[in-house]
Amino acid sequence: MNRLKPHTRFFQTCLGVFQGGGCRGAAFAGALAEAEDRGVAFAGVAGASAGSILAALLGAGATAAYTQSTLSKLNFLGLLREPERVSSDVSGFVMRSCLRVARYVLKDAATVWEYHGLHSSQGIEDWVNQQLHELLPAVKGRVRFRDLPVPTYVVATDIIANDVKIWSSLTTPDDEVAFAVRCSCSIPAFFQPVSGRYIDGGVLSNLPSFVFSGPDFAQSKPFANRILAFTLAGAQAEKSPITGGELFKAAINTIVDGASALQGRMVQSVHQITINTGDIKATDFAAMDAEKVGWLTDQGRNAARDFFDDELGRVQSVQTRVDVLSGDDEIYSALTETLDNVRISHVVISDNQTRWAYAIFPTLLAWRIRGVRIQVVLGSQNATGHELYRRRLVRALGADLRIADSIPFSGFLLNPEDEGLARAIVVAPESPGTDDEIKAVYYHAPLDSPAIRAMWASLRPTFQQARETIQTNLRLSPVSEITIIEKLQKHVSAYATVGAQLSMERVPLNLMLSLTKLVRGYKFKQIEQLFEFFDRAGVKHFDAAEVRYTDQLSTLVTPPVVEFSGGRFILVQGNTRALYCHRNGIDELRCVVVRDHKAPLPSTQRIELSDVLIGGRTISTVDRYGGDIDKDYRNIEWATHNPGETLLDVQL
Repeated sequence: MNRLKPHTRFFQTCLGVFQGGGCRGAAFAGALAEAEDRGVAFAGVAGASAGSILAALLGAGATAAYTQSTLSKLNFLGLLREPERVSSDVSGFVMRSCLRVARYVLKDAATVWEYHGLHSSQGIEDWVNQQLHELLPAVKGRVRFRDLPVPTYVVATDIIANDVKIWSSLTTPDDEVAFAVRCSCSIPAFFQPVSGRYIDGGVLSNLPSFVFSGPDFAQSKPFANRILAFTLAGAQAEKSPITGGELFKAAINTIVDGASALQGRMVQSVHQITINTGDIKATDFAAMDAEKVGWLTDQGRNAARDFFDDELGRVQSVQTRVDVLSGDDEIYSALTETLDNVRISHVVISDNQTRWAYAIFPTLLAWRIRGVRIQVVLGSQNATGHELYRRRLVRALGADLRIADSIPFSGFLLNPEDEGLARAIVVAPESPGTDDEIKAVYYHAPLDSPAIRAMWASLRPTFQQARETIQTNLRLSPVSEITIIEKLQKHVSAYATVGAQLSMERVPLNLMLSLTKLVRGYKFKQIEQLFEFFDRAGVKHFDAAEVRYTDQLSTLVTPPVVEFSGGRFILVQGNTRALYCHRNGIDELRCVVVRDHKAPLPSTQRIELSDVLIGGRTISTVDRYGGDIDKDYRNIEWATHNPGETLLDVQL
C-alpha cells in the first residue's frame, strides 16, 4: 500500500483538546484534515470557546472534510444577534443621563453596560444544533450529550458559582449540546452571559485538558491516555491600544488568549499542535471572509504537517515518564511502540506462559525480519494445547527458547545491555482477591539502568550453554483459499452445518458491520507491519497466505471472516484490519464470506466502521461488546492454527 505521507504511530487513538479562539477556530479545520490523513483518531474530545464547536462536531462523528466544508461556508457575521433585553440595574436620574450620553460617545461600552454584552450568542446555539442534526439525523429533538458517539466535554465559566462548568457525556448526558457550546463561546462583553451566568470557557480554562485527569474521568475508564491539543497563537501587537475602543477589544482578546498561554505552560505532558493565526483576532467576526477562512485553514494544515513530520521528536521532547502499566493492552502497546521510538536489537522475554505470542505476533515477526535477537526463557510447567503450540511458534520464528525450573520474574527486557536505550517491563504478580490495577512496572534507562542490568544478570546464565536455533527465511506465500475454508468447515461448528456456504470474496467496506464498538489499540498499531509484509511479498491484502519460516515450517495468516446477514457483511474476524482499511481509504477487503449457516450471531451489536473506536488502554470484553461474550465465539484462530495440526515438527 503506497502512501504519500507517513502515518502517525503515537496518536492512532488519543484524546483531542481544542483551544478557544473565537472566529479563528476555522484554523482547526485544516489541522484536522492533516491529522485525519495521518491516521489520527479521537477516543474522546474536549473544547472551550470556539474549540467546543470542534469538539461537538467531532463528538457527533464529523469527518475532517465535513468540518472543513462546514466552516468554509459559515457566515460568521450571521452568528451575531442583537442583544436581548435584560433586567436593568440603571436607576436614578444621574445614572440614566450618563447612559444616554454614553450611547453617543462610547456606544459599545454603553451597550455592554445596558445589555451585559454587545451581542446575543443565540445564533451560535441555533447553528450548532443544525449541524448536529445533519450529523445525527436519527436523533429526534435537541441533540443531547448521550446522543454523541464519541465522549465529549464542553467547558464554560460559571460567574455565579465562580468556577468552571463542565458538560460531558459522562456527567450531564441529558443536557443539550448546542446550549453548552453556546455558553462556552460567549466571549465576555462581546456576547451576553447565557442565562445570566455562563460565559466563555476560555476565561478560566481555554485549553481544558484538565477534564481528562479528574476523578470523574478516571472513573469512566477512558479509552486512551495520550492527549493531543490544538492551540492557536496570534501575532503580538506592535503597539499599545491608543483609543478606548482598541483597549476594549484588546482586553476581550487577552481574556480569550491569555488563559490558554498560561495553561500551556502549566500542562507539560500535553502534545500541542500550535497554529499561527497572524493578526486575526478572536472577535473579528465582521472581517471574516472566504479568503481569511482559507488562509486560516492552510495555516492549520501546515502546523499539523510540521508536527507529524517530526512526530517522534515532538513526542520525545515532552513525553513524561510512564512507570506503571495498568493492563495487558498497555503492556503490549508499550512493546509495539518500540518499533518506532527505540532502536531494538535484542529482546529477552521471561515468563511462565506465552500468551503474548498471539498478542504481539506481528511485532515479533517484524523484529525477526529486522534481525533482532530474541531470547526467551519459560517456566517448565507441563504445556499442552495452545501453550504448547505457541512455544513451537516462538521457536519457529528463530527465537532462542529455553525451559527453566523457575524464572526470577515475568517480563520483557529490550536492549538490556545498552545503557542509553534499555527498557524493561516487569509484570506484577497477581494477588487473588485484590483490585490492584497495577499490572506492570516500566523501567527506562538511564535512570533505571542498574535495575535493568540486575534483571538481565538473573537471566543471562540460562543462555550460557549454546543451543542451536532454527535458521529462518521468513517470507509470505499465497496458499489456496480451499486450505483456509476446509479448516474453518472442519473446526468451526457454526460453519459445518448443512447448507453453509464459504467462499473468498472481495467485500466492500461500506457494506460491513462490526460486532464490537472498540478494537484494541496495540493490535491496530501492528496492522501496518502486516500490510508491509503483504506488500513485500506481492500478495493482495489479506488474501489466503501463510508465513513460511523454513521450507518445511509455516503457519496460516487467517483472513478476515464475515457472515452475510440482512444484506450486510458482519465481521466476526478481522475487525482491526477492516477498520485500518477504512481509515486509509481502502474500499474493499478480501474476506472469507459465510452464507446460509444456521447459527445466530454471537452479539446483538451492529456498529458502522465509521463509529468504531480504537482503545488506547486495557479494554474488557464488556467494553467491546456491551456484554459478556466469548472472544473465541467462532474459534476461527483455533481452527486455522489448530495445535494438533500446526508446527508439529518443531522440537522444544
